[in-house]
Amino acid sequence: MNPSALPPTSENRFDALMASAKQAESQELLIQCFRSLWAAFLDLETWIFLTSGGSNPEQASPFIGIIDGKPWAMVFTDPRKAAEFAGPAPRFRDAEGELLFLAMPRMQALQWILGLQQDGVAGLRINQGEFGWMAPLANLPAIIVDIEGQG
Repeated sequence: MNPSALPPTSENRFDALMASAKQAESQELLIQCFRSLWAAFLDLETWIFLTSGGSNPEQASPFIGIIDGKPWAMVFTDPRKAAEFAGPAPRFRDAEGELLFLAMPRMQALQWILGLQQDGVAGLRINQGEFGWMAPLANLPAIIVDIEGQG
């Protein structure tokens, strides 16, 4: 699928929230920014994963990246963010050059990601790049509880 052919998304919202976090002048403001960021992310209906395994959807599996020698689940808020990360890399493209990605319902994605801890996956990285953020898998349940408690 060609991400540029998709309707506009809320990707700028996540960039703006992360930019605010980077510019936070106090620990309290930083925490507020990250709560807003996580709340918006956890409110998405689907999470986007780049896939490997070719263009056959039956063989596609979400991409696990290695950063600093540790495996991380790479999650994106929308296909455009996934395309920014993937660049022109052929491993994330089909024969026609279209981006290979999977849109997974949030609850299914959460269950899958939390199950990765037993496989040694360190955590999840969201929108990896200039406006990305991350969390170790061990911290994810507490983040979810904290955000749900704010609502």
